[in-house]
Amino acid sequence: MSIKSTNSGYIFDDEILDKKLFLIDSDGTKHPSINTNDAIKLANEKKMSVVIVAPAKENSLAIAKVINKGKFLFDIKKKEKEKKKLMINVKEKEITIKPKIGENDLIRFINNTIDWLKSGYHVKLKIDAKDDISKLSSSEIKKLPRNLDKDEFKKRKNIIFKNNEAQIDILVKNIYDKFVTKLGNIARILQPLKKLTPVLYSAFFSFDKK
Repeated sequence: MSIKSTNSGYIFDDEILDKKLFLIDSDGTKHPSINTNDAIKLANEKKMSVVIVAPAKENSLAIAKVINKGKFLFDIKKKEKEKKKLMINVKEKEITIKPKIGENDLIRFINNTIDWLKSGYHVKLKIDAKDDISKLSSSEIKKLPRNLDKDEFKKRKNIIFKNNEAQIDILVKNIYDKFVTKLGNIARILQPLKKLTPVLYSAFFSFDKK
């Protein structure tokens, strides 16, 4: 395991503690398992550096690249400045809807979103399924036999929640697809639908200037 450099947030060359790496060379050549010392030597021969781009996981080596360190750090700083500038200048609106939202309410939220996007706002859409999953699950849990022991009851309860979660996933996806379709070419999707928790989903839109 490696420790991030305090200066850049990235792990370079001698800072790398992993013994082996999955290395991507500067020309795109992949070395699925190479000793770290050999990787650094290979990079040094090109007057370049090795940087960790993805940490090791349980069943996979850390992924590293051979890069021009100066250019790499310059590009990182440039992207950070652009991101900060964007965050300062961009206004944001947020809406939260339920998976079983009525058609009229959905249209109202979509029209609001279109107005905000045209006014220069970024819009975060949140879909909150907490109440829907709770209602679905509670009615089924009430039907469980009363003579179940504690462990069996908990097991069946978890199964009910999981099954209902899967149903809600489909419902949320349908609502999201309808939302995006009705926005049409006005919106650019900055972040597609993402499941944040078992009951909360989000997406992020900006105005498409094309």
